[in-house]
Amino acid sequence: MAQTIVKTEKLAKSFGSQSVLQDISMMLKEGDIYGFLGTNGAGKSTTMKLLLGLLKPDYGQIEIFGQPLANNRAQLLKNIGSLIEEPSFYPNLSGFENLNLIRNLLKLPAKNVAEVLRIVDLMPAKDKLVKNYSIGMKQRLGIALALVKFPKLLILDEPTNGLDPEGMHQMRELIKRLPAEYGITVLISSHLLSEMSQMAQTVGIIQSGHLIYQGSIDTLTGAHKYFLKTDNVTTAKKVITTYAGTNIAIDDDHTVTFNLKNSNETPKIIKALVQNDVNVYTLYGKKKSLEDVFLELTGGETK
Repeated sequence: MAQTIVKTEKLAKSFGSQSVLQDISMMLKEGDIYGFLGTNGAGKSTTMKLLLGLLKPDYGQIEIFGQPLANNRAQLLKNIGSLIEEPSFYPNLSGFENLNLIRNLLKLPAKNVAEVLRIVDLMPAKDKLVKNYSIGMKQRLGIALALVKFPKLLILDEPTNGLDPEGMHQMRELIKRLPAEYGITVLISSHLLSEMSQMAQTVGIIQSGHLIYQGSIDTLTGAHKYFLKTDNVTTAKKVITTYAGTNIAIDDDHTVTFNLKNSNETPKIIKALVQNDVNVYTLYGKKKSLEDVFLELTGGETK
């Protein structure tokens, strides 16, 4: 059974009279890529800062690697890497020199620098001054700084911000490799749902400081949405209710929409519709995207 890497219980945080987080209880298992989703201002960055001990919760508990963060912060941080907001560098030093500074401060093996440069594909640019790096190269160097101690947990806050499509692809492929190849559990926040759906296995969705969903992406997006075009929507709805429950809608253009968790039910529905003299003009389904489900859960918030 996978070890619990991060566990929080009923975290709450306010700044003055403004409540930012309420009752945040989340769990990361070893080997997870956990996507922390929410609109800008939902509380993602605040939660991550709490996990790193950069902020103190007003209420609630944080355990990392099975130990309370409050009493063991210095020891636990040795096994945590992070990139919160924009990475900071010495611009007049090379990528190699920036990494080597951190390596010396942390008293890490010299081989770590070359290894992380290889992981983030910056070895060809290791001697180039960071001020001459592209945005994508700077983001990858930021990941390298977080990885140089080869932590058990990596916390990334919006790591694809400002990247072009190719940069996003490179960052996504890099993050996907970390659990299997290096045993690193990843907590990554984003509001880019299409990117997250290609990386994460588990997601937590936060809205206005509340965690409104936590679980696998497959469970979240598992239902297929179906569209039936017919001239007898009333009877069709009655028939479909047997298979799809009550979450059925009728559009103005004689289209019945409904959700099915098991697509194997489709032939049964068609047979029942025909037996009840319902003309089936078209019937097709599509699986919900992460964006579809996110919009349903958050009431349409996308920014």
